Amino acid sequence: MILVGLTGLMGSGKSTVLSMFKELGAAVYNADYEAKLLMHTPILRQEIESLFGKSAYVDGKLDRAYVSEVVFDDPVKLKQLNSIVHPAVKSHFKNYASSSKAVYVVYESALLFQNSLKSLFDYIIVVTAPSEEIISRVIKRDNSSREAIKKRLAHQNITKSELEKADFIIENSTLDTTRLCVKNIHTSILSNQ
Repeated sequence: MILVGLTGLMGSGKSTVLSMFKELGAAVYNADYEAKLLMHTPILRQEIESLFGKSAYVDGKLDRAYVSEVVFDDPVKLKQLNSIVHPAVKSHFKNYASSSKAVYVVYESALLFQNSLKSLFDYIIVVTAPSEEIISRVIKRDNSSREAIKKRLAHQNITKSELEKADFIIENSTLDTTRLCVKNIHTSILSNQ
């Protein structure tokens, strides 16, 4: 089984690229989506409530706005939350990948480098886009303010040395060029299996 890590800043187009790989037959894993589901499991919920209090969940659902507000103003709480959620996601992904019948699995996460996951993957793909394009996309997608987006982006930077660790970089400017890049990467992965 070939494991591929896909990362990039929020709004760079990771989910679009992930769906393109899925169309080509890859198994795909969206770490953010799976983390949201896992945070509702009894074990993680108990740990999150012990960290943030009962107000972390409203009507049985995680109050993402409340938790986000706390963690982005308190780096210690963010680190503690990550230490709860990320190991659960990693374990869940390993189970998912081992049961997949696809030739390769693409794991999407904005925090791939920050979570020291690089060693888990055979290939790393970084999706990039111009800063203003990223901000514009996230404003439309999340209905967030420019200031809130910049604050969130500050926690997701990809350094030059991290870019150098990438096996492939997709500059997501247009859908057609992005689709061509994805097809070329797909072909390269298959030819090197």
